[in-house]
Amino acid sequence: AAPGFIDVQFNGAFGVDFSSTDLKVNEVLELSEMLLKYGVTAYLPTVISSSPEEYERILQVLNSSIDNQYKLKDTGSQML
Repeated sequence: AAPGFIDVQFNGAFGVDFSSTDLKVNEVLELSEMLLKYGVTAYLPTVISSSPEEYERILQVLNSSIDNQYKLKDTGSQML
């Protein structure tokens, strides 16, 4: 077995944007599954500068995705 890649600044991919206020838990989960196919085993979701209300909404979605059945490991959220 080989070690996986860890992306330390990940804004999203495949049409999923972590800074979108329309972000859904299922999108985060599907993206995480897709990344495994490319060897990415962990990532730090990065959210661009936004209003406090947008941060709250986005971070709620990211936190909910961690608590799902896949048990994704939370490596933290990074805000730039």
